[in-house]
Amino acid sequence: MADQASELEALELILTDANAEPTKLSYALIKSITTNFSQEIGLGGFGVVYLGVLRNEKVAVKKLFIEQDFSDELFVDEVNCLVRAKHNNIVRFLDYCADTQGELVKFDGRHVMAELRQRLLCFEYVPNGNLHDYIKGISHGDEWQIRYKMIKGICHGLQYLHKERITHLDLKPDNVLLDAYMEPKITDFGLSRLFDEGQSRVFTKNVPGTRGYIAPEVIDKGEISFKSDIFALGIVVSKLLVGQNNYDIENWHESLDVDCTQAKSCIQIAQSCMEADQHKRPTAEEIIKKLNEMESLGSSIYRMSQETARSTEHLAIHPLELRFLFEQNNLITCALYLRNNTDHRFAFRLVSGSPDRYFDKGLYGNIPPKSTYTLFVRMRGWQQPAPHKDEFVIQSSVMSDQELKDIGQVRADIDYCNFFSDVKEKNVHSVHEVTLQAVFELQREIINVKIIPMEKFTKIFSMDVHPTKPCRRNWFMSKKACHF
Repeated sequence: MADQASELEALELILTDANAEPTKLSYALIKSITTNFSQEIGLGGFGVVYLGVLRNEKVAVKKLFIEQDFSDELFVDEVNCLVRAKHNNIVRFLDYCADTQGELVKFDGRHVMAELRQRLLCFEYVPNGNLHDYIKGISHGDEWQIRYKMIKGICHGLQYLHKERITHLDLKPDNVLLDAYMEPKITDFGLSRLFDEGQSRVFTKNVPGTRGYIAPEVIDKGEISFKSDIFALGIVVSKLLVGQNNYDIENWHESLDVDCTQAKSCIQIAQSCMEADQHKRPTAEEIIKKLNEMESLGSSIYRMSQETARSTEHLAIHPLELRFLFEQNNLITCALYLRNNTDHRFAFRLVSGSPDRYFDKGLYGNIPPKSTYTLFVRMRGWQQPAPHKDEFVIQSSVMSDQELKDIGQVRADIDYCNFFSDVKEKNVHSVHEVTLQAVFELQREIINVKIIPMEKFTKIFSMDVHPTKPCRRNWFMSKKACHF
């Protein structure tokens, strides 16, 4: 028991230190934290994922299938890939377990000693399911900003893997998890290959991957390269753009009617990634460069004009009323934009009047001069909507470049809280506070809107509303908006 307690403490320390290296866990501890593998939270081609509960945190434990031809070489290859894959858009690998014990089993009428092997991997717990389920549940009200954030995050994660000489080889929506703030995290490295320095491709007789995401050269010649992942990336991005898991793979882009420059760029990226000729596909680095260039030209949808700013002396906040379209037991997201039009750096912190209703952790940060920050306020799943309006308070204050510079992720919420307390204590007027209203709407309230014949529009409608005033019931449907 003492050994298990020290192991548990070590695992919790690894969770709080992003730079900590993965270690080995005992099978006894894993059985304990998973309550003997009682709660299944995922199932893949190589194993079952179970929930593990620590004293203050949760983890995900993947128990690999041990088949007759199971090779420990593949297990070691996967661990080697996971140890190198340290990025915000890749699920964090914490620990592993390689346990082998002898067990008496009956064979040909007599007992013989058999070798019982257990191979397990421990990861950070990612609470919002996978991208496949998200796409399946996309509705007219889902924000394009959220999907663009997912596209860019997946691209960043893949760029990092390729920089580390890792080919994933099974990139698909099922293998992209979403955290509490809809940040995508690539997972499942069971098929991944770690290339040697200078190596760019290998040939294999066993075609890896999932049907529909495997590049043509892999199927035809068994040729594996970084461009194999790029082909799968194009499929994933196209599904996020269309908003469906099942669609016409040949003519998918023809069904999209968009005016957003950002969305058009993503369509072009997806098309180039899905080229049959691998040499025409871009690299992950080239994709990131194109996204950055597009944003730097001012075509990003995160950018707000100065005319919508509430004040040029403080952060511009949009909208001032957060509207949540209530769906029973579903997590609901609302985007909040903070624009810094000044020449100063601002610290901000969003505080909810009903903390048990929202994911509050992480709703803080700092914004450089002349830039925009997008918050995704996430409401937990509830049986019934709130009986009254909720309130948020967003605090902001000018900060120096050195303040809050070296804080760690674990203590960040505490450090930001202390920062605003200290500033208020010195001068109460140095902290600017704005109260935001949170309003819940039931699905049936929208059904009462006057129906416009579908043939007058191409696919999905969006609303033209005042940039700062609350939405009114006489919504105006526009064909000139981005139809996502």
